[in-house]
Amino acid sequence: MRLIDVWLAHGSNGLTAVRHLTDRNGIPVFVCSGHASAQDARTAGAIAFRKKSFRLSDLECAFAMVMEAEALADPTVTGVKVKLLAAHALSPAGR
Repeated sequence: MRLIDVWLAHGSNGLTAVRHLTDRNGIPVFVCSGHASAQDARTAGAIAFRKKSFRLSDLECAFAMVMEAEALADPTVTGVKVKLLAAHALSPAGR
């Protein structure tokens, strides 16, 4: 999973990047933006959206929900593995 903003360096558009990552490479993308809507992000192919500004705890909760949803879609993932993945993603080492 990748986290991406809508306004990127040199005038690049994050929603274009989302389309490229999801359509061409099958990479799930989580969009954070103060300049786009959840509908814009989902139309581009994002699996989740968080409006800026937010607290770190809000972002951690959103990541955990996305990871759990992805794990539920994969029948080979067990509850223990979901907890390990979420703990790693939310730890300083996983950030």
